Amino acid sequence: MRSKNLTLPCESCGQLNAFPHPYIVNVAKEPALKQAIMNDEIFKYECAFCHHVTYYYHSLIYFDPQHKLF
Repeated sequence: MRSKNLTLPCESCGQLNAFPHPYIVNVAKEPALKQAIMNDEIFKYECAFCHHVTYYYHSLIYFDPQHKLF
């Protein structure tokens, strides 16, 4: 997985949080990420201050060479 840090304000308390922002996912190298994408866990973010959970849906590149998906 390739990612960069993304800084977002918490919807609940307003504090800024840095989160890993995945933008390229190769499920052949990291098969657990396939399920994380399917159940939206890869888009889940928890505030480090108030523990409010939110989902930030963003585009990413999904690569699955076994099933020839890109």
